[in-house]
Amino acid sequence: MCVKKFILSIFALTFSLSNCLIATENTLENSVAQLMKVEPEKIELKQQTKGMTSAKSYAFELGGKKYIVKMFAQKHNSEYRKKEIEVTKIFSDLGLGAKLVAVGDKNTFYIRQYIPGRTLKHEDLQDKQILENLAKSVRKLHEYKYAEKARGFLERAEKHYKSIMKKKIATPTGFDKSYEKFKERMKELKISQGFCHNDLNPLNIVLTPNRQIYFIDFGNSGSNNVYEELGYVTLLNGITDDKLEQFLTIYYDRKPTQDELNQVKLSQKLLCFVSTVVYLDFSENKQDKEIDMKLRQKKLDKLLKSHDLAPIADITQRGEIISVKSKDKDLVRRCAMSFYKAFLGI
Repeated sequence: MCVKKFILSIFALTFSLSNCLIATENTLENSVAQLMKVEPEKIELKQQTKGMTSAKSYAFELGGKKYIVKMFAQKHNSEYRKKEIEVTKIFSDLGLGAKLVAVGDKNTFYIRQYIPGRTLKHEDLQDKQILENLAKSVRKLHEYKYAEKARGFLERAEKHYKSIMKKKIATPTGFDKSYEKFKERMKELKISQGFCHNDLNPLNIVLTPNRQIYFIDFGNSGSNNVYEELGYVTLLNGITDDKLEQFLTIYYDRKPTQDELNQVKLSQKLLCFVSTVVYLDFSENKQDKEIDMKLRQKKLDKLLKSHDLAPIADITQRGEIISVKSKDKDLVRRCAMSFYKAFLGI
């Protein structure tokens, strides 16, 4: 579907729902019932476990099918809501995400079908069919034409590096020089634009019982360098060495050239620095900052040299990458240093 036709379809969908109630927690069941064309008594919303987002999700069943309602938080402005619903419909139309069923008035919430399955694990990718389905799904996504650009590696690293400096968070010795090296190496990464998810870590990839692949959480999606996405999805899902070449052979529908293979490996290394900066940005709490900066830096230097620090390849293959928002800041720092060690190649 071309961008113009898609925009028209979104406008038509929104206009057709213009008489719906504005979604608040008190009126949500009535609003959902109106959209699903049933009596309110038939809609019983059950709040889902709250994740990393301030938005709220609810589940309900109707006619033997399960649906998910996502209600945006008040802090999500109209442009944010419009963008997420837009990309959600793209993933729905491509068959790469749950089917979008309906949108609430003023884009305050939307309803999608529930995808039965679980998040992807590294051992799943030992199954040739699952590896093939993942590679083909990523390729199908990248082939879609979409104009609006998303934040790439460079922009992400810059944002979190500035945040680290502003918050006076400790970094390893020589980290400023590594940042400059990262920016120089970014110039070596070739650009090939495509529509990207931009956060294809295992928790955002759903595997169904029949081994189909679906993506979730599209908030970062947009036009971006596909080499960045290929480095991201392969590194964070533990697709390295021989498996990397198998994955790219399926993705390109031919054996990758040596240059293509090198570019994805470079992307993986660059992602290690981006991940380091992101994790460091969340690596200290109030108590940590009460410790002298030099002592905090010394602790990071010691951790970086420790033989007990797990290689990032082992961490990704074991599925042990933790959330940046973990309350255990020691684990966050360990994850940051594992990524940093991989970037430095030590």
